[in-house]
Amino acid sequence: MKKHLRKLFAVLLSVMLIVSVFPGAIAETQNLADVANVNNVNYATLAAAVAAAQNGETIRVIADISDEAVTVNKNLTITGTATLNNVSITMSGTTVELTVSGLNFTGSSYINANNGAALTVTDVTATVAPTKLSGRAAFIVAGTSELSHGLKLVVKNNVIKSAQSKTDFYSAAIFGWRYINDGSEISVNTFGAEDNSYTFIGVK
Repeated sequence: MKKHLRKLFAVLLSVMLIVSVFPGAIAETQNLADVANVNNVNYATLAAAVAAAQNGETIRVIADISDEAVTVNKNLTITGTATLNNVSITMSGTTVELTVSGLNFTGSSYINANNGAALTVTDVTATVAPTKLSGRAAFIVAGTSELSHGLKLVVKNNVIKSAQSKTDFYSAAIFGWRYINDGSEISVNTFGAEDNSYTFIGVK
């Protein structure tokens, strides 16, 4: 019995030494570069997570993301509490419905409904100087041209602040050329701040 105990102790000691000297030898399941998760699978970019997600699924952003241009061509929810810096999200497809919630946006980030069917943005904080589309800079872009079908737009419980120059009259929290469908709602938002107001420019 003592022999077996000594062997067991020796094995445990060896394992402890391996882990202490080579911590990556056993724990390699988490990649610090991963930024998004779909169905308990991690991805190194938001674009990769969007590509992997099935229609109707949820993408959880689990780490900060910088410098991505992402196209969403299926019905998705993108949620989390991380910061997206210089990240653009553009919908593509006349039946696409997208929900974005809980995230923080900085830099030149924006969300473009483009030709999508429905866009919901809730509980988001954005302090941004977005890239101008169609001569306007807006965090939420309700399309850049008039289309035959309208957009259902829901924007609730967000704080959207401008990092643009105070003299830039072509910047807005929300701007677009699309017609807005019944059921749309823009409420309980804070646009701008005392030191740098952010104009709200309506959509059609």
